[in-house]
Amino acid sequence: KFPLSGDPVAGTGFLDGAGTLYSFAPGDRRILLNTGPFRMAPGDTQDIVMGVVAGLGADRTSSVAVMKANDNSVQETFDLLFQVARPPKSPTVKFSEMDGEVLFEWSSDVATINDTETRIVTPGDYTFEGYNVYQFPSAGAQLSEARRIATYDLVNDYGTINDNVFDLVAGQFLLKPVQFGTNIGVKRYFRFSRDFVRDIDKLYNGQEYYFAVTAYSRAALPGYTAALESSPQIVTVRPKVPFGKVINAAFGDSLDVTKNGASDGQVVALVVDEASLTGDAYRVNFAADATWSVTNTTKSTTVVSGYANQTADDLDENFPIVEGMQIKVYGAPNDAKDFQHVANPSGPIDPPSYAAWGAAFNGWNFPDPSVQTAPSADWGGGSWGVNQGGAATGSYSTFVSRVFRGSNFTRFVPYDFEMRFTATGGKAYMAFSTGSIVDVPFELWNIGINTPNDPSDDYRMVPWIFDEDGNDAFSLMQIDHALSGGDNDPYTDWVYWREVVDKSPGQNGYLTEFENLGAAYDTDPTSGANTGAHAEVMARVVLCNFNGGSVADPTFPANVNAVMPATGNVLRIVSTKPNSPAVTYTFSTSGKNATTGADVEKQSAEKVGVYPNPYYAFNSAETNRFFKFVTFNNLPRKATLRVFNLVGHLVRTLEKDDAAQFLRWDLNNEALFPVASGMYIVHIDMPDIGVTKVLKVAIIQEQEVLDSY
Repeated sequence: KFPLSGDPVAGTGFLDGAGTLYSFAPGDRRILLNTGPFRMAPGDTQDIVMGVVAGLGADRTSSVAVMKANDNSVQETFDLLFQVARPPKSPTVKFSEMDGEVLFEWSSDVATINDTETRIVTPGDYTFEGYNVYQFPSAGAQLSEARRIATYDLVNDYGTINDNVFDLVAGQFLLKPVQFGTNIGVKRYFRFSRDFVRDIDKLYNGQEYYFAVTAYSRAALPGYTAALESSPQIVTVRPKVPFGKVINAAFGDSLDVTKNGASDGQVVALVVDEASLTGDAYRVNFAADATWSVTNTTKSTTVVSGYANQTADDLDENFPIVEGMQIKVYGAPNDAKDFQHVANPSGPIDPPSYAAWGAAFNGWNFPDPSVQTAPSADWGGGSWGVNQGGAATGSYSTFVSRVFRGSNFTRFVPYDFEMRFTATGGKAYMAFSTGSIVDVPFELWNIGINTPNDPSDDYRMVPWIFDEDGNDAFSLMQIDHALSGGDNDPYTDWVYWREVVDKSPGQNGYLTEFENLGAAYDTDPTSGANTGAHAEVMARVVLCNFNGGSVADPTFPANVNAVMPATGNVLRIVSTKPNSPAVTYTFSTSGKNATTGADVEKQSAEKVGVYPNPYYAFNSAETNRFFKFVTFNNLPRKATLRVFNLVGHLVRTLEKDDAAQFLRWDLNNEALFPVASGMYIVHIDMPDIGVTKVLKVAIIQEQEVLDSY
C-alpha cells in the first residue's frame, strides 16, 4: 500500500516520476478532467471559464511550488470576479538638467497626486504608502536590475513591508521584504549629483543616466499581495551647463515674500531649480475651502491650483515645485496669539499691556514677559492675568491643553474675545455643582476677527462656572503659599466660555438663553460635551492676581482683603489668524533668473568642450565595444564641427541643428572606418552667434585582437 497523493515540494507522500514500483519513470503525463453535468433547457447558456497555469522555478519541484502559487492567484482572481486591485498611478515626473546635477520633481501634477495618495483601491483596500526613486543601468533595464536610491513614505506604523516571494535558491516561497519604508515622510523631489549604479561620486555632463520614480501602496486587508508598485517610467537625462545662461541664484535661496492681510500663516519660496527661474512676479491666493493657488502675475497664468497642504511634515518637503521654486505654505498654529489688558476704569490702554500669568507667578515667556503689568490700584491693588484652573504648576503648553482641549480651537480660531468687568455684571451657570444661576462681575464677548474697535460684530457669550471652593458663588481663593511665596495672591473660580445659538451682534443670544439657562444645556455637563449650539470655546480659565491681597480664609492671615478687578477693566484674548481669501502673499524672482542674451551666448560658446579627452581605449558611457564615441558639449543649436588630423586632412564633418547642446562623434572617418590613434584638431563653427572654437582631442584606440583566425 502507498499514499494516493503527495507533496513534491516537501518531498512527502506519493511522488510521481520516482522510478519505483508504484511511481513510473518520468514521462509525459496527461490527465482528462470533466465537470458537470449541467441541466439546461432549450435556449439556456452556460459560461465556462478556463485558466491555464504554469510555473517555472529552479528545478522540477520548485516549478511545482511556483505553479501552485500561480494557481492560487488565478483562483483568487476568479473568486473576485476579475476585479483585480491595481497599483497606484505612476508619478508625473519632470526633470531639469544642470551642471553635474539633475533635479527630479513630481509635485506639480495635483490631480495625479490626489489620485495616488488619497484613493483606496479594492479589493484589498490598498492605500498609498510612499515613493521609490531608482537609477537604472540602461534605458531597457528591468526593475530588478535598478538601484533603489531613496524611499519617501508616510510616517506611520508601517516601515518595511514583507510578503511571500519565490526564492530561486530555496526553491520555495519565503517571507521577504518587498518595500523598504523609512517613516521619514513624503517628499516629491530628488536632486541627483552622483552615479549610484557605478558608485561614482559625480555625474558627468553629457553622459546619459536613467532614472524612474514609482509609487507603492499596501494592502490593509489580510490575504492579499502585501504591496503593489506602479510600473517604472524610465527617463533619460544628461547633465549639462545651460548654454547661453548665467545663473544668478543658488539652490536653497529664499525669496523675499510680502504678506498682504491679517494672518499668522507664512509662505516660503525656495529656489530648487536655479536654471528654471523666470524673473516673473507671483501671488499666493486662498479659497474658501482653505486650498491655495499660485499665480504668475507677470504672465497671468495659474501655476498651482487646488493645493491643500498648509502643514509642515517631517521632511517639510510636501509642497509643489513650479518654475524653479518650491512654494511652502504654512497655516497659523492653533494657539492664543496674545493676552491683553486693554482698558481700566480710566479708559482704554494704548498700547495694551500683557495680561497672562504662569504657574507660581513666574511668568510665561509668551509673548513677552517684559511687558507684564505691574501691580495697580486699577486692578484692585494687584496685577491680574489669565491662567488655567486645576494646575498649580505648568508650562504654557499645559495651559493650551487644559483651556482649548484640542477641538475647542475650531471655535476659538480666528476670533478674539473679551472679559469685560461692568457695573451690572451678568449671570453665570454653576454647571458642575448646584446648577444654580449666580451673579458674576463680568461679561464674556466674542468680538469678531481683527475688529477690536468695531462693535458691530460683537456678540455676548454664556459663562459656566466650576465652583472650586463650594460656596455656590463666583469668588476668590488663595494660591498655595508655598508656590506663590506669599499669602496675598488670589485667583478666581474657573470660567468656561460657551457659545449661544443666536450669534447676531449684541446680547440677544445671551438674554434669550438665560431665560431657560439650566435646561438648555446638557443634563450631565461634567461629561465634557463640547459640541452643538452651546459648545465650549475655552475651558478652565481663571484670573490670577499677583500681590492682590489675602482671601478671608482660616488657613491664611487676612492682611489686605483681595477684591475682584474694578469696573471698567477689560481682558482681551487674541487668537491666531489663519490664511483666508482676504490674505495674499506676493514675491518675485526678478534678478534671480538666469541672464541671457548675445553676449552671454558668446561667453558660453567659449566653454565648448569634449568628453572624454583623452579618449583612452573606451568611454564609461559606452554600452558595447562596437559603439565608441566622444561627446561635444555646451554647443548652441546650430554648429558645424570639422575634424582634422595633424597633417591637415579633413577626417570627418559633423552637423548639428537641434535644441540639445550635445553631439557625439563615433570615432569614424567619412568612410565610417575607425580613425587611428593620435591627436585631432576640431574646428567648431557656430554661425548664429558668430563664434568659432578650436579643440584638440587625443584618441587612443584599444588594441585589436581578432576573435578568429
